Amino acid sequence: MRTTTTKPNTFYLVLSLLLLAEMFFFFKVMQVGNGDVSGVIFKSVLIVALFFFAYRGMNWIRWIVIVLLSLLALACLLAGYANSDWSFVIITICYGICAAQAYRMKPAVTSLTSEEAVAAEKNEPLPPGTFIAQGIEYTYPTLLRRFAAVALDAWLGWFLMIITMVILDDHESRSTIMITLAATLLLGYDPLLTTYSATLGQRLMKIRVRAYHDPSQRIPLWRAYARIVVKFFLGTISFFTIHSNVEHRAIHDFAGESVVINV
Repeated sequence: MRTTTTKPNTFYLVLSLLLLAEMFFFFKVMQVGNGDVSGVIFKSVLIVALFFFAYRGMNWIRWIVIVLLSLLALACLLAGYANSDWSFVIITICYGICAAQAYRMKPAVTSLTSEEAVAAEKNEPLPPGTFIAQGIEYTYPTLLRRFAAVALDAWLGWFLMIITMVILDDHESRSTIMITLAATLLLGYDPLLTTYSATLGQRLMKIRVRAYHDPSQRIPLWRAYARIVVKFFLGTISFFTIHSNVEHRAIHDFAGESVVINV
C-alpha cells in the first residue's frame, strides 16, 4: 500500500485544518450572497480528495496540491487586503500550513511483494501491465477498454430513460417516475453490480473491479459507493490518471481501494 513518511495522526490533524479553512471559505461566499456555492463545494471536495491521495504517496498529485494551496493562500491574503477583511488571514494561514505539510509528504519507499521479489531475483521482469498477487498473474485493462465499459453503461442508462419516457408519454406521474429511475440508475446500478457481479459494460469489455490488496476478492458495497462518488465528481479527469501509477489505478480506484483487472 502506497503511503508517505507523514504519520497518520499528523495527516488527520492537518486534514482537519484544511476542512476548517474550507468551512471558513464557504461562509465567506455565503456572506457575499451571489457567490457560486456549488463551485465552492466542488472545489472543497476536489482539494480534500487530492490532499488525501497526496498522503497516499502519489507524488505528482502532491505537487498539484502544493501549488493549489499556495495560490489559494495568496488569493485569500489579497482578498483580505482589498476588502479590509482580515478574517481572510485565518484562511490564508490554514492554507499555508496545509501547503507546507503537503511539501513534507515525501513518498515512503515500499518493498516488493514476495512474488515480485522472486521474479526480480530471477531477472524475470513482469510484462508491462502485469502483476502477481497471491501467486496468480493478473493484467490491467487499457484506458480505452475501461472508458468503453463506462460508455456502454452510460448508453444503457440513456436508453432506459428514453424508452421509459416514450412509454409514459403524457402519464400524470411521468416526472416522478423519471426522477426515481434516474436516481436508481445513478445510486444503484454501478455500485451494486460492481460489488455483487459486474455491470453490462464491464462484462462486455471483460474487466472486473476487485479489491486492491487481494484481486481475487470483490470490494465491499461502501467502497463501491465511495468509488462512484469520486468518479461522478471528477469524471474523465479521473480516468486519465491511470497511467500515473504502475497499478493503472484511477483516482476513484484509490477512493474505493480497488483495482481493475482483465478476466
